[in-house]
Amino acid sequence: MKQGFCSSSESKPCVVCNKQTANYRTYEQANIVIQIPLCDNVYENKYCWRSVDVKKLARQQLIDLKREILKQSEEGDNQ
Repeated sequence: MKQGFCSSSESKPCVVCNKQTANYRTYEQANIVIQIPLCDNVYENKYCWRSVDVKKLARQQLIDLKREILKQSEEGDNQ
């Protein structure tokens, strides 16, 4: 799994502390890239990216994505 870091002009709530952040950790495997908004506030000694379980988050995001795809395909069949 490749790991990286990126910043964006769009800020989202951190998945750990719910504070707005424009910093993202990226994880890539098998042509799937997951961007997770995570704080790394040096001034408050807060490193949320160190305490996150990436495997758990990625699994949940993939489950949610699969549900959404199945839901959209069922709606498409009903039309």
